[in-house]
Amino acid sequence: MTSPFAEGRLFFQTFGYAVFPQLFTADEVEQYARALMRVVSHQQSRADASGTDGRYMESFIEQDPDVFYPLLDNDRLLDVVDGLLGADSLYIGNSGGLVAGNSGWHTEVAGILHTYSTMKTVFYCDPVAQGEGGLSLVATSHLPEYSRDLNQAVRDGVLDINSPDLPGKVDIGSTPGDVIAVDQRLWKSSWGAAGEGCRIFALDWAAHPQPGWEEMFLGGYRFFRRDILNKKVFSERLLATAGPRRRRKIAKMYDIIADAERDTGYRFE
Repeated sequence: MTSPFAEGRLFFQTFGYAVFPQLFTADEVEQYARALMRVVSHQQSRADASGTDGRYMESFIEQDPDVFYPLLDNDRLLDVVDGLLGADSLYIGNSGGLVAGNSGWHTEVAGILHTYSTMKTVFYCDPVAQGEGGLSLVATSHLPEYSRDLNQAVRDGVLDINSPDLPGKVDIGSTPGDVIAVDQRLWKSSWGAAGEGCRIFALDWAAHPQPGWEEMFLGGYRFFRRDILNKKVFSERLLATAGPRRRRKIAKMYDIIADAERDTGYRFE
């Protein structure tokens, strides 16, 4: 059966983002917002003791799986993911917390130029707008040639990644309940989030990888989040509580982790 969101796939592939208004109800968003603040408060109390900042974190939903794991079984969200990346796409991670101030222009792939599509679905629990914590994007900058040109312009001093006024930017406001899908290769930023910041979390996805480089890329993605950040995203609980659609989204990642452990001798604990 064709996903009702499949019509947005061409837009997403062309421009690198898509917006799905009011995919979640006010009650659902409030539940996520309360859970987010519980997690942030707990993490900040631990961070204060260690002198670090616990407001935004990778492996965020693992801090309250009772609330957040069911999102990975949510048909409305999974219809979006399947429509944009394909029914055989994968769940690959998450992040969340409070975001304040300015982020500057960046991508999620550290300047790696490639044609493999990975995606972030972004949930704001507060209203955001241009200059008030909302996303700014450079449409089509997920395409390797354009991203290469932008990188060169930054190196040449033509563009300033610390200025909100990048030519061609698109400002994306959001009302709680919206979901914003963003290709992780896309250049993006946010500016002017005041006070403690915006309450935000994101789930990460990938098109089904081809054997070879794409599987190696995902293996490296997981290695980064497990080795440096010492988190266990793909846990026994994530698998044990999975419905059929979630299970299809995560099974491949367990195989990739097992292969990485075998090839490197490293145990992802």
